[in-house]
Amino acid sequence: MDHKPSFAFQAGTSDLQLMASTEAGKVSKHNLKRAAPRLTSDTREVAEALAVSRVTGLGGNPVDRWQLLSQTELQFGQYRGQTLQWLLSNDVGYTATILAVHQGEREGGDVSSTPLMWNKDALLEYASLFALVMAAVSRKRAPRTPAEHEQLVGFGTWSAMTYRDLYDTAEKEPSMYRKWLRRQLVRRPGSQLGQLKDYIHRRDKEKQSVASSAASAAATSSAASAAATSSAASAAATSSAVSPSTTSPPIQRRKRKPVLLSSSEDEDDHLMEDAAAQVEAASVSAPPLPLRPPSQAMCSSCGLRKIKETGHRNLVKASGDRVSYCPVLAQWKSPEEWLDSLQ
Repeated sequence: MDHKPSFAFQAGTSDLQLMASTEAGKVSKHNLKRAAPRLTSDTREVAEALAVSRVTGLGGNPVDRWQLLSQTELQFGQYRGQTLQWLLSNDVGYTATILAVHQGEREGGDVSSTPLMWNKDALLEYASLFALVMAAVSRKRAPRTPAEHEQLVGFGTWSAMTYRDLYDTAEKEPSMYRKWLRRQLVRRPGSQLGQLKDYIHRRDKEKQSVASSAASAAATSSAASAAATSSAASAAATSSAVSPSTTSPPIQRRKRKPVLLSSSEDEDDHLMEDAAAQVEAASVSAPPLPLRPPSQAMCSSCGLRKIKETGHRNLVKASGDRVSYCPVLAQWKSPEEWLDSLQ
């Protein structure tokens, strides 16, 4: 038996036909309509046993690796249940799309060995036998070229527009078409519709990546600025705490002057004189003397408290006797006049 697929080529060229065959369309439609599709994949042992059975039934060599790969059953997707040989014979575009993604997963560090990943590994190994298939995979993975930007849509209302113009335009109707296209299920990956949707999907991802990078850079810059501001504020606060501001006037202490103390009738004149002498002799740096509370004694003549604010004074006669001056009692004479009148 032959392990090679029956490739279809584009008319007049040596390029593989990427669009799905008519048979592939029927199989895909049938699988999508099945009420209860099988969702689990066979284990590697079960899949390999089935492949040996198929190769033997076709008269092939069950120990030939290439023949076994060709008869391995696809375990996923719209063509599930078909052999890898049948897949490459009927839909190279779908195969290239699957393998482009799978190669990226493996190169990105995915080393999982689930039945599904093993099945894709088998498909990649089988496709690697054919240079034209791998060239199609490479084109799927290659960065977009300027020529792709200028490719015409080629179908529908916007057939005369380039891919770039259709994606970049802000006009209402083409924009609505792009939104519609993003929601469509592409059943034939190699079709014009599938290629256009792939282009739009890649452009969307690039925009998202640029926006994400810009947001990340802005966040980093903002954080750095905030950190610098915080550091500057902290340094300023520390400097302010360590040394006084140069614009603040120096603290000056005024020299206290002797004052005439007034006391109520019940205060001792000798204590008043001593206090006045201590104030006069005190240095500039001496702490202030504690203030005595104002007298609470009431004058029997005027009924007011015997304090300076009410005009009361403690006076001393020439004989040394103490007398209490009340403006009302003195009939509004000054303390000196009243004191003379008592001599």
